[in-house]
Amino acid sequence: MAQLTEKHEFLSIGGLVMLIGLLLILAFPIGTIIGVFLMMWGGNMVKIYRCAECGNKVESKNVLVCSVCKENLIVG
Repeated sequence: MAQLTEKHEFLSIGGLVMLIGLLLILAFPIGTIIGVFLMMWGGNMVKIYRCAECGNKVESKNVLVCSVCKENLIVG
């Protein structure tokens, strides 16, 4: 059984959303609310899951079998 690992890639669209949210936090009061929302949304977008056996990118943590090495995946 291969383990499913969680990584963060900040050089992606999610990182850009987080950067925009960080800049909007400075625009008090409405920008702060929108900025916090964008920071949380971008934080979820930068998460990626990989198979620890072969390093293949997996769509979500609910996937049970790696599409490349055909190993059963467990969340770890």
